[in-house]
Amino acid sequence: MPSLFPFLRRGWAFAPVVIEVARQADRHVRPHVRAWQLAEAVDGWVGRWTDNDGTHWVVFKQPDAPPLQAFPALRDAELARAGRELDRNGLKRHDELPEATAMRQVERVRELPQKLMPGRADDS
Repeated sequence: MPSLFPFLRRGWAFAPVVIEVARQADRHVRPHVRAWQLAEAVDGWVGRWTDNDGTHWVVFKQPDAPPLQAFPALRDAELARAGRELDRNGLKRHDELPEATAMRQVERVRELPQKLMPGRADDS
């Protein structure tokens, strides 16, 4: 049986790079996902606003309403400024975001076994 040691050693050498890439991806994706979750909870809208500190995802209850919250978080004055400066025509409803599409795909995959075997009753 061949030894796994060379593969493990090679994998261990790349671990810091993989961890850093995962951390960076999480830092960029998490604010967008959190904004989508809040928008879905309030049946709201999400807009993207960029300032000197970076990109923020701003959640609105209605397109003409004041902003509820931003991810990453903004101070109250900055949130009000984002609400004034953000182009409301660019807002997307929570069910139009990529996260909503992904969740619909997950639901389709979950329902697939039942569609393939419609005559079988679920005994669980």
